[in-house]
Amino acid sequence: MKHWTARVSVATAVAMGSSAVAQDAVQWRVEDGGNGHWYSTTTAAVTWGVAKVQCENQNGHLATLTSSQENQFAAVLAGNGTVWIGAFQPPNSCEPGCDWRWVTGEPWMFEAWAPPGANDFGGIEDVAETYASGGWNDMPDGGWLRKGLIEWSADCNADGIVDYGQIRAGELEDTNANNIPDCCEDSGACEGDVTVDLVAHYPFDGNCLDASGFGRHGAPTAITFDEDAAGRPARAAAFNGINSQMLVDGIPIPTNNAFTWALWIRCEAIGNPSSGTPILERIEAVGNNLMTPSLFVRTNGGLGFGSYSFASGGSSVETAAKTISAGVWVHIACTSGVNGLRRVYLNGTLIGEGNSPEYGEALGRLLVGRDRIDCCGMFRGSMDDLRIYSRALTGLEIRTLIEIGQPPACPADISGNGAVDAVDLAAVLSSWGNVPTGKTNADVNRDGIVDAIDLAEVLGAWGVCP
Repeated sequence: MKHWTARVSVATAVAMGSSAVAQDAVQWRVEDGGNGHWYSTTTAAVTWGVAKVQCENQNGHLATLTSSQENQFAAVLAGNGTVWIGAFQPPNSCEPGCDWRWVTGEPWMFEAWAPPGANDFGGIEDVAETYASGGWNDMPDGGWLRKGLIEWSADCNADGIVDYGQIRAGELEDTNANNIPDCCEDSGACEGDVTVDLVAHYPFDGNCLDASGFGRHGAPTAITFDEDAAGRPARAAAFNGINSQMLVDGIPIPTNNAFTWALWIRCEAIGNPSSGTPILERIEAVGNNLMTPSLFVRTNGGLGFGSYSFASGGSSVETAAKTISAGVWVHIACTSGVNGLRRVYLNGTLIGEGNSPEYGEALGRLLVGRDRIDCCGMFRGSMDDLRIYSRALTGLEIRTLIEIGQPPACPADISGNGAVDAVDLAAVLSSWGNVPTGKTNADVNRDGIVDAIDLAEVLGAWGVCP
């Protein structure tokens, strides 16, 4: 089922009504062997043609069941009845089996007709329904009334996640409630601005200062500075696994459950005999048992992104074993949407998701590199470019962070013409001063300011790029 978006006229939308589609949509999750698409049923029995328009009015489509696995998943949604699916024959097709098609234009490569097969009653039967058993039956379009099975598969921002789910999670805005992200309607792409809603940022470029502009500087203990993932000296925080930590006060506590933690890490050791290695924790105080949310590298190399509250208990997104390997730099991003959908990304790829009904306890401090009590070990390795947001970033935005953190092979070649020359020198001089990190290539060392250091890098690299 390819990603596909249908648009209908305003007149049709009014005629069909947004209330025609149920709100109890379910996802066929990738981790369960699915495609990540969302499915629901229309609320009332109508003809196939009306059901088709109702689904398109919600910027979905009548479901296209293109594998036995998807067909069985859809059969559960049919309940004890039958529902329309997106299979049809164009006019003047020969009966019974000629030229069946999907409404999305996908190839017709799978079918599941219930015995004795298509057109078992004769006449023109040019649309299809599915039973709770998973078998299909063809019917005439008109007179017969069924609910429609709707599928959402559109991914207009090309981040590998269906837009409908991101809208439900509060990750993409949809102010007109038409199930198309606003950013796709406005510009055709949801590139995102990774400076928006950034509430704390620690580049770890020789210090633990906050580069977000809010002055939420970290208080380090026994932290030194080592090479980053690109091999640049003193550009990552090194934790010794004994007494290294960073404590931060003043990072806002989310009131709507929406936030993102993103950073690069390199573990020198994986886990310990208890719950694993702590990376980030929101705490009340060191020595106090309260801790939530948190990010751990588990003893088996998996990641655990969890929360706890006295009101609702605990929940955690746990990824597969060996997600993290010792000595390897990786980028981790943990997101939480306003509806509590929690996601974990590794190097820009979604690797786990779950749900936490609320943020957790309102704890005012962020602890980096150790647990709030001494039962659970210390982090040994390096961290870089830690960013905290007050919203859930999209997958595309997370990949943007990764690109920002990976300097070009010839960073002083600002113009990209293959050589460091007068064009690059002019770019530095014309951009002199403070800039948002990553917003101009003239900020060669990505420290948020175009200054003498960037000038020296251009002059020192003068000539053809290697």
